[in-house]
Amino acid sequence: MNLRLRLLFSLTLLALLLSFSAYGSLEEEKSERERSVPVIKGVWDPAVSELMESLDNSKIVVAKDGTLLIWTRESEIPEVPEVNRSYEEALAGRFGAGGTESVDFESMVEAGVTWKRITVTLDNYNLSEIDALVKNTEKAGMILHVILSLTEYPTKQYEKSLSANEFAEKAAEIVERYDGDGINDMPELRYPIKNYEIFNEFMPNIGPWTNWSFDDYEEYYRAAHQSIKEACSDCQIAPSSFVGVNYEFLNFLKEREIEFDFLSYHSYTDYLNVDELMEVLKELGFEDKPIWLTESQFGGMEEKLNRSEEEVAYAMVKSYVYALARGIDKVEPSEWEAHNYYPEGLKWSCLIDENRNKRKSFYAYKTLIEKIDGFESAEIKSTGDLNLVEFNVKGRKVFVAWGSGELKELLEGKFIVTDMYGNSSEKNADEIILNEELIYLESSQKGDLNGDGEVNVLDLVTLVNIILGKKEGEGDINGDGRTDALDLAELINIILGLPPEEQIEEKPEEQPGEVREGKPYVIQLESEYKMAEDGDGIFKSGQDADIVLSWFDFNYAEPLVFNHPMGIASDGKRLLLADTRNNRILIWNELPVGNEEPDLVLGQNDFYSNLPGCSESKLNWPVAVATDGKRIVVADTNNHRVLIWNEYPEKNGAPADIVLGQQDFYTCDEDSSWLKWPWAVWTNGKKLIVAATREGRVYVWNEFPESSNQMPDLVLTAREKFGTPRMIETDGESYLIIGDHNWRGFEQEELEGDATLIWLEFPDEDEEPDIILPDLLWGAMVVNNTLYGLAASSVVKIPNWKETLKSADEKLEMIINGNGCSFCSEGGDGTGMIYVGNKTYISLYNGGRVVGFFGLPENRKPDFCIGSDDVEVDPFTDKYFFTDGGYPISDGESLAVLDGFNRRILVWKNIPDESGAKPDVIYVFNVSGADFEPISADIHEGKFYVIGRGGSGGGFVIWDTFPKGEMPEVVIQRELGGVDISEGSGIAVDDKYLYVTANGKLYVWRQPFKVGDKPIKTIEFDRPLHRVKSNGEKIVTICEHSVFIIDVNSIEESNLEVLEVCKDCEVRFNLPQGVFIGERLFVADTGFNRVLVWNKIPENESDEPDVVIGQESFESLLPLATRDGLFMPGSIWFDGDYLWVGEMKFSNRILRYS
Repeated sequence: MNLRLRLLFSLTLLALLLSFSAYGSLEEEKSERERSVPVIKGVWDPAVSELMESLDNSKIVVAKDGTLLIWTRESEIPEVPEVNRSYEEALAGRFGAGGTESVDFESMVEAGVTWKRITVTLDNYNLSEIDALVKNTEKAGMILHVILSLTEYPTKQYEKSLSANEFAEKAAEIVERYDGDGINDMPELRYPIKNYEIFNEFMPNIGPWTNWSFDDYEEYYRAAHQSIKEACSDCQIAPSSFVGVNYEFLNFLKEREIEFDFLSYHSYTDYLNVDELMEVLKELGFEDKPIWLTESQFGGMEEKLNRSEEEVAYAMVKSYVYALARGIDKVEPSEWEAHNYYPEGLKWSCLIDENRNKRKSFYAYKTLIEKIDGFESAEIKSTGDLNLVEFNVKGRKVFVAWGSGELKELLEGKFIVTDMYGNSSEKNADEIILNEELIYLESSQKGDLNGDGEVNVLDLVTLVNIILGKKEGEGDINGDGRTDALDLAELINIILGLPPEEQIEEKPEEQPGEVREGKPYVIQLESEYKMAEDGDGIFKSGQDADIVLSWFDFNYAEPLVFNHPMGIASDGKRLLLADTRNNRILIWNELPVGNEEPDLVLGQNDFYSNLPGCSESKLNWPVAVATDGKRIVVADTNNHRVLIWNEYPEKNGAPADIVLGQQDFYTCDEDSSWLKWPWAVWTNGKKLIVAATREGRVYVWNEFPESSNQMPDLVLTAREKFGTPRMIETDGESYLIIGDHNWRGFEQEELEGDATLIWLEFPDEDEEPDIILPDLLWGAMVVNNTLYGLAASSVVKIPNWKETLKSADEKLEMIINGNGCSFCSEGGDGTGMIYVGNKTYISLYNGGRVVGFFGLPENRKPDFCIGSDDVEVDPFTDKYFFTDGGYPISDGESLAVLDGFNRRILVWKNIPDESGAKPDVIYVFNVSGADFEPISADIHEGKFYVIGRGGSGGGFVIWDTFPKGEMPEVVIQRELGGVDISEGSGIAVDDKYLYVTANGKLYVWRQPFKVGDKPIKTIEFDRPLHRVKSNGEKIVTICEHSVFIIDVNSIEESNLEVLEVCKDCEVRFNLPQGVFIGERLFVADTGFNRVLVWNKIPENESDEPDVVIGQESFESLLPLATRDGLFMPGSIWFDGDYLWVGEMKFSNRILRYS
């Protein structure tokens, strides 16, 4: 704080004390006034200690100019957010939090600052108060720069209340307590204090220094310098800060040969007089000394400048950028937040106003920190009307441009352009024209690894260094997920400008049957597993499965192997993760920043089991978790209930205390619940909110439930337009955001059901949302008045979100437009995201891991991950080779599984006889330039037929033999005989016909079919058909909730012979997805979690099934991923020995029965 401000503060305090008696009793005077005027919390200062004691240590409340000023002790400082940042990272940070008195750590953490200043008054200090401030600063991930002063807030002048030697002794005591050398240190000190400044803004015979000379200052400085260096030899010492380019003071340092380590500089003008400063320092021989800009302001001094908020922010950022580029080491504003007693110019310069509102300068400072903090070097490229600075930030170039003019004169290429407040778009340099504005530019050109906007030989050098591990960076040019020699070849192609057909590439020999231009490839694994003998093919109801594939084993888990992680939560200290398909909640007692094992598990007794269950200590497919720091709330989804732990558990498998939705802890069926399929939970310790997906309801408890089955206070349905609400974001008071997977309120028929629904005030009755975004933002969160969320291909960021969305004409583009990110496609139905401790955690539902950022999420490679050794590797698919919604096919000797979601086919050359067996061969189809999703397959006379969907890549392929590494012999893409088969869903082959289901119809070609032949028959029902199988005499197909058998001999007749299976049975189907017909009929009754078996082909509509697999009986419908249970079986195959069942959508197992 500058001296004029300190003097003003002292006089104000004196006036307050003198006038205090005029207000009489505190309680009498503050009642009406406290309700009608803003309350400003100042910082506890020793100067008011004596008065506090006279008031029995209560708050000082004084009316001044219509404002209440309140000083509080340290214990009343607001909660400090916790940041997991190393001392070295904090020390390397360039940006500080202005103001020695500010304690608004929450906003400091949000901005990303890494250091701040405090003043220690050596004639009157309290170690316990300093300790408390040090601990709070450490918790916020910040280091301290300490000003050592004689006295604080002088009323007239600095008196020599201590001699030079006394001052030096007390300085050494302070340094020894906080230097981190293990000798007389503050208990539990984490961040040593190494930077000290001796006095603030000293200048002899001016202001409060009236009775001081340079000789006096030299005496005090040398004594303190010596004692500090004796206590801490590596501590860095600066002489008093100086205002402006103070040649007299700097020359004094030169002439007196004052030893110092760095300089503390104050400046209050645009560009900070930095050019003049550097010239003077060079003249005096100080050009190699680090310079910390410890005070700066751009809105005025005593008087407010005629500048708007935007102009103040612009002046600040351009000045800091230029200063850093010229060699200033660290920068910060004079004060962080404004107070009513500040001069008008200083108030207008603060980043936060008197009412705690963040100004434009706050967001501009935050963006500046996000973009260039940690830079290694800077180079000024242009000055004048149009200015350009190039920063090298962790191996990438970030350009900062400001002023007016056309950038095409300075840069070429395509860039991600970000304005001062963090809004980004992609533009070519030649179309960027600035008009007194500032932007950040980062290259988006493929192959531009060093970020200079060009692709040339320098990028080759960068890529080689990345491959050799000598440099950090992203070097995956060809998009195959790896950085290797193939990327070098791709980069050479780009540099040479070769068209795709001429490009140099390493590739295998040409194989017959290309699926697309990108060409699939084959991975050969050296797998070892026990091989099966023949099975008997006899099945009984409720039987166990023999083995499980696409997982390790039955009832098996590991601490760091996640199975489709979903909800994620934190109380600021701990991290909680819903590891959904492992039926557990994982808890880390400290926020992890790498692949660290959790400390506790709920739902299981240890980290190595995953059985679902129904009790106070068991879970069945928990989707979401929430916490207020004391309680834990879990959406136990497949048990149709919410469980609450009233205290954090101390042991694994601890029982819950409260159940909502079921009558007790041991009732878990859907029919008995009023809370069907809870998918999202939220609490702040007061309110509790639950989204019940199958009911289309959002329940709100205005007071946290204290007993089981306490009913909610409010039920929201959006006027009966909710479909399946699955995401909640709110602060509990000023807004509510719900993500709905099947919203029923769109007026435009062409829009699908995904929606993000926004209430701009928290509703107190059932009403429709104020804003509807036609996409679902998974993991939505509001941080710093910016709405973040994950869309299919992008981290969505909407600054000033309420106003932006209220004024947006086309809200759809705000969601779907954006820069793609490498991990967003691995999110999905239930992905969660939280921001805590200056870190972002994102659970990747389809990525088998949690990824994290130091700071807020961005469209770039994450900084760390949990559940994988590599942030870009999905262990689920890439390490363990598990499938998602696999479709098994076997000829009795080998097994293949279509892994459509991951665009793969996995092959076991022999029938495995042990759980967890890895495949021998993997066909990979998700290469660049095509989209082939294998969906269904059939085998006939040794040939292997696969149909797949995917726009230009859809169609089907044929192998002459069971595939074991060879490429297919026949490839038919997109169209067969004039029929679009790019979205095919089923294929079957017999001696007479080829059958394909596509576009909701069943098409039939006569054998032997030819590519140009048109189908001889098109079969349509009143609802879409999908899946088809044939035994040569009968075909079976599915139509929503019905299964139909068609006589093959009637195909070419005018009247089809059709039987609807179980039309008159007691057994009913619920969205069956898989069928198989041989001598018996098998139906995967997906919605009822079972497989039904008829031991002979039904001849009547009343023929009941003989066997049920996956349930104890035909009456049981529970979804259980156990050895004797099934969870949404979607595909089925019988090879004569074994029955193979693939679970779909919400489970991933492949099960074998005999």
